[in-house]
Amino acid sequence: MEQFKTIGGIIDYAIALEHQAAELYQKLADQEVDGAKRDMMLGFVAEELGHKRRLQGLKAKAHIAAVSEKAPNLQFQDHFLGVHPKPHMSYRETLIFAMECEKSTIRLYLDFAENSSLAPIKDLFRALAKEEEKHSHRFEQLYHAAPREDFS
Repeated sequence: MEQFKTIGGIIDYAIALEHQAAELYQKLADQEVDGAKRDMMLGFVAEELGHKRRLQGLKAKAHIAAVSEKAPNLQFQDHFLGVHPKPHMSYRETLIFAMECEKSTIRLYLDFAENSSLAPIKDLFRALAKEEEKHSHRFEQLYHAAPREDFS
């Protein structure tokens, strides 16, 4: 189980999650032949990179003293149990993986918000959780629209 000693450690972890999500969505965009779906994936990439920048801004500028504050005792890896990519995933399998990642990230961000004593951190993680909920919903729609023969 991964635990963090400071709020800064939590924010660094969230930054890494956003970066990984952007890479995953870039992979989906690269696999997508439909222009509209590819553009949607590239939009997700931009949104995740925006989340990353917001988190970096929170850490770097607004609350430098807060990042050294003791972190709440959370078991972060509990949120991602069983969420691992497989090599050579099909488009539909990648969408399933993306949905699982988004749902895990939502739970994690809501826990971060609930357990932080700092209003700016609570507000940011709640807002990010809402944005991740939108991503999860859009991935579900794409999954249901994807051709079944791609499912391996």
